[in-house]
Amino acid sequence: WDSSPDARAACAPPVAVAASLADAIARLDRPRRILLCVPAGAAVEALGADLAPLLQAGDRIIDGGNSHYRDTIARAQEFRRNGFEWIGLGISGGEDGARHGAAFMVGASAPLLLEMAALLTPVAARAHGLPCLALIEGDGAGHFVKMAHNGIEYALMQVLAELYIALRHGLALSDGYVEKRRPAADEPVSFPGLFNQLGRRYPALQYVP
Repeated sequence: WDSSPDARAACAPPVAVAASLADAIARLDRPRRILLCVPAGAAVEALGADLAPLLQAGDRIIDGGNSHYRDTIARAQEFRRNGFEWIGLGISGGEDGARHGAAFMVGASAPLLLEMAALLTPVAARAHGLPCLALIEGDGAGHFVKMAHNGIEYALMQVLAELYIALRHGLALSDGYVEKRRPAADEPVSFPGLFNQLGRRYPALQYVP
């Protein structure tokens, strides 16, 4: 189910489209596992409030967005008091992950982690023969790990952007030259070492602001 009529209309078999949120919940076998993929914050809060009257004891809500881990802890405690489970699930992989397997970071109690492992292992990406699946005990732990994951990811993107600026504008190298020297996907890169090498080879690089 999606709140957007256009999104619902765009779906085609074998995707089943529910007419309403209540209809979607009624179609699920109990205990129901309801995956939310909406922006963090107000949208999650509103959808949780809409779902609460439709749930029965033992149902699980899985928040697959980038909610703040403290919000996830609070929601897990609130829903547990009413007999439901709220599970924070960090997901990494984007559109490619949706089609070929994503990386998952789950935070929940030990029994729920076993349940989530069985649910997510078949659809997880694999690296070195193992599923990309982190199981961390504790409410909010999955979203905490996803927050750290995002921080590392964005820091690496910043390093790559600054390296490109240094090569392209500091040394006036062409885009083609930079592209030819891009490391292979499986080649380890030491960014400090790379900058040191460039500094020795191109002294002008030391003066790029």
